[in-house]
Amino acid sequence: MRIAIVIPAYITNWNHRDFLNKTTASIATSHEYAFIPVLNCLAEQFRPYQWQFTQHPNELHVLEGRQPQGVTKAWNDGIAKAIELGCEYILILNDDIVLKHDAIDTLVVFAQAHPEASLWSMGAYHD
Repeated sequence: MRIAIVIPAYITNWNHRDFLNKTTASIATSHEYAFIPVLNCLAEQFRPYQWQFTQHPNELHVLEGRQPQGVTKAWNDGIAKAIELGCEYILILNDDIVLKHDAIDTLVVFAQAHPEASLWSMGAYHD
């Protein structure tokens, strides 16, 4: 099973970079995953971006965001790429989210048990 993780990335200062690094470092899954960042804005001092992962993706597909920028455009472009790659599940994250160690695998288990669902936020987990 292959999962796509899509993140619209907006990095114009060191705080943005630190938030994104915390997000990518928190990605953990027992499944193969393709990481698809969509660079909505990346200041020149951060190019080329040095991605920081604890668990490196099986595939990395960096997309340039369409201008004028828009998060929904980035979501759509990332989703289109994930479909093109044949990923079974697509996880869309903000670039300031830190995942619990088992979040992705828990989402996959839920999705397999509830194929009628198209969205789940893990809101039931308060930790």
